[in-house]
Amino acid sequence: MKRQITQNLGNGARNMHKMQSYKQKNPTYDSNAYTLRATYHSGTGILQMYAMHPTEPAQPGGDPQYHTTQIRTGCGTSGIDMCSWVSHRSEESRRA
Repeated sequence: MKRQITQNLGNGARNMHKMQSYKQKNPTYDSNAYTLRATYHSGTGILQMYAMHPTEPAQPGGDPQYHTTQIRTGCGTSGIDMCSWVSHRSEESRRA
């Protein structure tokens, strides 16, 4: 499961980075996560949310580094708490 989520995040982060750097003289790196993914385990009711962002290559001419961060884990039984957290984070993202 972790490998799949990392691959999905990586595809999204690379494509978003390409779009942000389109027609730019140098690639853009702002350390913000623009790719979010979630996994839900129905047996336990656990929802895990992850974000990925690129940073500058470690060496000149190298490939960008991609970092995955688990941003939230919640239990499906927490119901309204998780829903309000997701709603709050979505609103913060829209304002930024």
